[in-house]
Amino acid sequence: MSKKHPLLVVDIQPMYDKFLSDDGFDKTAFAEYLNCYDEKVYYMFNGEDVGCDTIEDVCCFLYEIGVDEHTINHITFIEKDYGWIREEMDEDYGWVREEFGTDEVEYRNWSIEDTLSSGDADYAIEYFDCLPNKMIVCGGGASECLEEVCHTLKYLGKKFEINPDFIYGGEMKADFSSCLILDENDIVRDALAQNAEKRKEAEKSLNKSNSSPKVSL
Repeated sequence: MSKKHPLLVVDIQPMYDKFLSDDGFDKTAFAEYLNCYDEKVYYMFNGEDVGCDTIEDVCCFLYEIGVDEHTINHITFIEKDYGWIREEMDEDYGWVREEFGTDEVEYRNWSIEDTLSSGDADYAIEYFDCLPNKMIVCGGGASECLEEVCHTLKYLGKKFEINPDFIYGGEMKADFSSCLILDENDIVRDALAQNAEKRKEAEKSLNKSNSSPKVSL
């Protein structure tokens, strides 16, 4: 996993320490990962406003698991909100009720993208303003807060790769392959591979044509 892009950590915090332990999350390895990370680190966490940890709680937690004080001092902490598209995620993009007036009720499919573009989630999207356009992402829970963050990154057009070494809380349900980071070397490499494949197909067709028996008239 590349370290040449900034890192975004999601909800690796004391409030979820039990889930980390139950999932076999290697906190010592994670601390070393942060200590050796070469680029900027952003750290999202559920804070006091949603009944979770203070920034001091998170910093103490990181120090206790082995993160250097110097590293902690250079992390940008982001106290985020919670659950801005969880209803849509939990319902698997299902039916959501909308009320019009006092007695009219309409049901329609309300997608994650609908919610993010409607303005209803702008209060949460504001937390993403400081993030770069390309980053490595880790944290959890995989199909909960982490996936919610990744859906929002995708909506905002940001590119990211998920580091599977530091994920907890099961597996992600959504496919974010379209958000993978492609640098110039990747693009050139893909183009060369496609050209090579085309040349092989052309050579096969030519060889097949040359090997066909001649018909005398």
